[in-house]
Amino acid sequence: MKNITVPAIPNKVLLSNSSIMPLGEISLVQNIKNELVQNCKYNSKILTFDESYQNAVLSPVFINHMNEIYIYLKKHFKKNSVLVEVGCGKGQFLEIVRDDKHFIYFGFDTTYEGADQNIQKRYLNKNDKLSADVVIIRHSLDYVEAPHKFLNMLKNIFDPQCKVFIELPNFSWIKKEKVIFDLTPERVSYFTKNALCNMFKRVVEHKFIFSNQYQFILANFRDLEDQYEDDFSSSNSWININLLPFFSSFKRFAKNTSEINFKRIWVWGGGSRGVLFLHHLKSFDKKLYKKISGLVDINPKRQNCFTPSTLIKIISPYALYRHLDKNDIVLIVNANYFEEIKMDILRNTSFEPYFLKL
Repeated sequence: MKNITVPAIPNKVLLSNSSIMPLGEISLVQNIKNELVQNCKYNSKILTFDESYQNAVLSPVFINHMNEIYIYLKKHFKKNSVLVEVGCGKGQFLEIVRDDKHFIYFGFDTTYEGADQNIQKRYLNKNDKLSADVVIIRHSLDYVEAPHKFLNMLKNIFDPQCKVFIELPNFSWIKKEKVIFDLTPERVSYFTKNALCNMFKRVVEHKFIFSNQYQFILANFRDLEDQYEDDFSSSNSWININLLPFFSSFKRFAKNTSEINFKRIWVWGGGSRGVLFLHHLKSFDKKLYKKISGLVDINPKRQNCFTPSTLIKIISPYALYRHLDKNDIVLIVNANYFEEIKMDILRNTSFEPYFLKL
């Protein structure tokens, strides 16, 4: 079984093109009883989550997605309910919560950079005792080595009657689409629908969202499933996942792209996906990789920094517009943003380059 070796923390930017980031390994196994997928090569010692971890997504499409999640929560909880977001990142979602004034809110995350006094720059621990009506865990439970134990800790921190809303990637979509650049060393757990729902005896609701790339559940802490621990701990319950189809799919994409008549490639998306795409392209097709002219991102905190491993400079859209040619390819690393980015480019140029989406 072939492993994947990539930059350990692709969401971290490098301040210079001489900086070095350690590599991490990915080898996936799946629990045959509860369907949870884990990276058995996960190494927490090479991971640090601080202010240099830039995972904020400023796209209007993604902001609209967060607003839809917020509207869903608002419908389920009365005014002045207490909402706590665990792993709130840069506080993007809590800005929506704050501005609407429907919830009393709090947040926790070591990567937080802002000045909101309701957000603490730390992790919760077993000695905390808090009260809430709903706990939000968005795209952070998949970074936890034993997610069921983490949820049980939160159950003891909060009242068991408290509800929990969990949003994270849909592994069934990743596997179906063979998205190799969605596999990252910083993520230890991957969830199918069953893997997520099986952590509870019952759920209020499960739903696939964001063009099936993501999923969420709403459940009660009191309904956490005790059997999950036994299934998780049994060494006989895990089987290997073959990653060769992921490699083959990427190589086909590189081959098909090479057959297009073009001058240069500009990659749009400087987060984890863009960084890992460049790393894999350099490994699989060095000739095509040499056509890369830059990586574009709308997040100012990523711009003028460099990508881990490949050391490609991250530029602003406006820098792209100054150099873009009609014979260039603009490669968009997440199809959900394709129309948004295409329209932005066409508004700012007098021609249409060749667009590709992953």
